[in-house]
Parts: sequence; structure tokens; C-alpha cells
Amino acid sequence: MNYREINIDNPQYLHLVCSGTWEVESSKLCWQDIAERLKQADYSKVLLDEREVELQTSVNVDFSHAGYVADLMRGICSKVAIIDGAENSETNAFYETVCVNRSLNLRFFLNEAEAIDWLTD
Repeated sequence: MNYREINIDNPQYLHLVCSGTWEVESSKLCWQDIAERLKQADYSKVLLDEREVELQTSVNVDFSHAGYVADLMRGICSKVAIIDGAENSETNAFYETVCVNRSLNLRFFLNEAEAIDWLTD
């Protein structure tokens, strides 16, 4: 999975666009990079666009990965909005629940405007 930062001058949130095939290790590296950027730039919110990511996962992998992300973001991130397609809605709902249960305020959205509204509210 590849990612790039956009909207660099936005003081409200870190905005990344991801593409390619989702893999656990590349996703963990992306989240580690997000954590470092949040610390360095004094951000506390993240907008992640995953509409161009091909998702190949399982419930066990999602549970483990969501726990990893929630633990990594603890204390440095107040909100995460992820934009993704409707084809992943079941997986995303499960992932969101795991993160929220571990105290990470994370939500999935189908469009960017709704994600930004929630993120900046």
C-alpha cells in the first residue's frame, strides 16, 4: 500500500491518500508514519482516503490491526476519519467498532465532505 500527504498547509488535520493493495505490514508502517507526523506537526486529527485501496483481509486480521492502530494513536490523536467505498462497509463497521471500543474516535465515511464535516466539528 502506498500513501502520500496532501493539503500540507491545513492546520486542522493531516490528510493522506492511500492506494494499492492493503497489506498488514505496509499499513502498520503507514500508521507509524502518521503517528510521527502528528507528533511533529502538532496535529491531532487525521483524514485518510482509502478509496483506491484494494482490501484483502479477515476478521482476525482486522481485529488485531484495529487494536494496533488504537494503541498507537492513544494520546496523540483525537479523531480519525477514513473515506472508503461501500463495498467494504461490513469490514469497516467491524474495524470502527474495535477502534471505538479501544478509545480511538475513528469513523468511516463514503464521501469526503461528510468526513471533513465530522472531523472539523
